[in-house]
Amino acid sequence: MHFQDFQSLLGYGESDWLDYKAALGPGIEQPGLPKEVRAHAQAELLKDLMCLANSPAPRRTRYLVRGVKDRPDGRHVVGAARPLDDADVQTWLEGRFDPPLQVQYWQWPWADGTFVGVFELRTAPGVVHVPARSLGQALVEGQVWWRRGSRNTLAGREGLQVLFGPPQPAPLVGWTFSDGGWDDRAFVDPQVNRVIQDGRAALPPRLEEAVAQLRALAARPLPSGDVPDTVLGLSGPQPAVPAVLDPAQVKVLRSRLAGWGVQVPAEAFQMRGVWAATPHVWPSPWQALGQGAPTGPGLAWYEAFAALVRLLDGHAREVEGLKQSAARPRVTLAVRNEGVGALVEGHLQLVPVGNLRFNFGVLARVLPGQSPRELRPGPSGSAQVMLGTLPPQGSWTAGNLPLERAWGEPSVLRYEVTARNLRGAVRGDLVIA
Repeated sequence: MHFQDFQSLLGYGESDWLDYKAALGPGIEQPGLPKEVRAHAQAELLKDLMCLANSPAPRRTRYLVRGVKDRPDGRHVVGAARPLDDADVQTWLEGRFDPPLQVQYWQWPWADGTFVGVFELRTAPGVVHVPARSLGQALVEGQVWWRRGSRNTLAGREGLQVLFGPPQPAPLVGWTFSDGGWDDRAFVDPQVNRVIQDGRAALPPRLEEAVAQLRALAARPLPSGDVPDTVLGLSGPQPAVPAVLDPAQVKVLRSRLAGWGVQVPAEAFQMRGVWAATPHVWPSPWQALGQGAPTGPGLAWYEAFAALVRLLDGHAREVEGLKQSAARPRVTLAVRNEGVGALVEGHLQLVPVGNLRFNFGVLARVLPGQSPRELRPGPSGSAQVMLGTLPPQGSWTAGNLPLERAWGEPSVLRYEVTARNLRGAVRGDLVIA
């Protein structure tokens, strides 16, 4: 696990696979306390881990995050004052559960000498963990706890029937990535923004160099000689550059430069001598040089100016292309059966929320019927798939979903999975952040 994974977890609220603890109890957070206090804090932590491990969540990996408060307005990192070692956690776990819990503790420094940490649990389908030995008053031998939603509770009759009953399917819906990663959040916009920011960081030095060249050329005295009144264009003689430029055009250019952190004084664009000596057809400085036949003493200034414009326009086109690709995200949706029983007569419905929508072709909308495992238009702009039977660890994937969205705004794809042998529908939201 990396620190970026910890940061990603903060985007989710507490659930049946994720728990937050601002502190782990004084017996862990404060050194030097009596043995009974330490044992109680350790037992409470181990019980929390057991609840996560026994949760019916389809996710095979679960997390308990230390040093973070989960509030209605989001997650707040408070940090823990005392560092914790994974070796201590393994010592507390030794011999406590049957079968043993698979837990690893990760930790990173935070602010003012505090720490944040994550307990990462790896589970197996159909495996229930039971305390093999008691510890303190919180962990009692043979007592089965589990987690429903964001609440830890004794399993009871219903829970025991679920945990020890017939094999059950557990559909898991999410985005899958080329590196084999899996998540219910596709980071499309952050990826685009990162490329744009990299370009934004690399471009200013080049622009500064171009602007410095413009300033140096503008400061030179004009060579002697008559200034041409016309320039030979493709359609015959055209007016040469006027002595005073159009303020609106200058404002547009200066605004674009300022957007990249380059400040150019307006006076640099209003120097009569320089512009009058530049045989160029105004007001179209964005045209290629081949559309005119510029000659004369101002040509060097114009060429430097044209290079600057090309630099800006080229980057603007690249950014626009990135935004257009983000507006049609190339994401792969997958449904996996993580349970120990087959999913029978499964059905998946996808409903776009907000600015997200499906863009099915005309033929997909008018052709009758639906083949198994085929993504088809559904009612009210939704899409649906007849999953059929998915065996344990079986999956269905759809690459490059026909999705369209507004770039820069979070998008949500709401899903619902039903099947003949599911106790209820499995619902959730997939985010394109």
